[in-house]
Amino acid sequence: MFLLLSRDKLNHSLGYFILMILADFSFAPKNRLVSKFLFLFSYGVLLEYVQIKIPGRSFSLYDILANAIGLCSYIILIPLFQKTGIYKKLRK
Repeated sequence: MFLLLSRDKLNHSLGYFILMILADFSFAPKNRLVSKFLFLFSYGVLLEYVQIKIPGRSFSLYDILANAIGLCSYIILIPLFQKTGIYKKLRK
């Protein structure tokens, strides 16, 4: 059971990490990073709230925390990504 919960949280983190990458490269310049973070974080909270009404699903603060970890991970890793040639080409 613990392994399943850990995998679920890892999936949440990875999913939101990828969403943050897509949002960062798809919308407005990188100086809007806080807005993108807040939008995606709010989206995750809303999805968790909606699950209260769905049978067999439940609201989970741990899912919200895992989502936030994924979003923050991207922000923390931006300096590392900026050193790669791919990042610079995508930003042009």
